[in-house]
Amino acid sequence: MAAVAEGRKIYDNIRKFVRYMLGTNLGEVLTMFGGIMLNLPLPLLPIQILWINLVTDSLPALALSNEPPEADIMKRAPRPPAESLFARGLWAQVLFSGLLMAAGCLLMFHWAIGRHIEMGQTRETAEIMARTMVFMTMSFYQLFNALAIRSDKRSFFALAPSGNWYLYGAVLITALLQLGAVYLPVLQPVFKTAPVGGLDLLACIVVSSSILVAVELEKLIRQNIFRRAS
Repeated sequence: MAAVAEGRKIYDNIRKFVRYMLGTNLGEVLTMFGGIMLNLPLPLLPIQILWINLVTDSLPALALSNEPPEADIMKRAPRPPAESLFARGLWAQVLFSGLLMAAGCLLMFHWAIGRHIEMGQTRETAEIMARTMVFMTMSFYQLFNALAIRSDKRSFFALAPSGNWYLYGAVLITALLQLGAVYLPVLQPVFKTAPVGGLDLLACIVVSSSILVAVELEKLIRQNIFRRAS
């Protein structure tokens, strides 16, 4: 019995890992593709994408593998042997998160360029500031997304942090590293960033936290549909 429960937990956590990584990568691809289609400057530079993939993604993704099992894990019917890993809406969840990240980053980029030009900055400086804000927003999207998908059913706000301290530690460390890439003078030339002001940082956090709200709403809607169907 314990072996079955452990196997189901591992399978669930693999799905979370795949959902997290594919959603992140799709968000980056769609952001870059959308920038090209809208004739915008590059929303992210290659070095920034590399940082997101190697640092921002990695620690939270690994920490998700330590997520404890769902409360009803042994009440489920056995999974069909031929069932795809992407069954039960995983593809739709990946697509939704990728589209949301891309839309938020592109809107942020457009808004930030206009805002900083209105503040009297040159076009070049405005683009650097806007790109830094997209860099921050995309990175914070990943962190909020990792927290949001801890459980496929239960609300993030109903989950105790003690269930997976590794994830909270990974989120904290990654957030500090991300802030360092933007605010430490020694790293700014490497990542082509500039220190953003308090209002700009708040905008990045608000926009990126939208994925937490969206995933919570998706859970609520899915649970209501399931209750009506049953």
